[in-house]
Amino acid sequence: MLRLASPQAGPEEAIVIGTDDTCSDSAGSDANLTGYQIHFEKSDSVAAPAIGIIGVSGAFRKKGDLLAADLDGDGKEEYFRSCTSAEGVHFSIWSEQPLLGTARWTQYYYLGYDVEPTCTPKEMELKETE
Repeated sequence: MLRLASPQAGPEEAIVIGTDDTCSDSAGSDANLTGYQIHFEKSDSVAAPAIGIIGVSGAFRKKGDLLAADLDGDGKEEYFRSCTSAEGVHFSIWSEQPLLGTARWTQYYYLGYDVEPTCTPKEMELKETE
């Protein structure tokens, strides 16, 4: 699991112990989302909306306040970002620096309550990808 608050932290190893339907039940969230109940191996961390990366053998590196890893083995590091809109969290994975490179994956998670928006106009225009 990657904690995307600034500064970013992770990865934290976790074990999937079950599924959680609340992701797809949230109004405004993608109906195809799958949530997981997880248990953190080395901490008492509380699960929150985050990006889970499965099956990557590459190393994660700190780059300033960001995490980066070559997820697909193409020699380019991917970066992770989250921001908030009025009532949800937008997650994204970028080739090269966030907001400057290419958005490779995006997903929206509806929170169901108001939060302070932090997304840029560019992030608000991104379409969700699988």
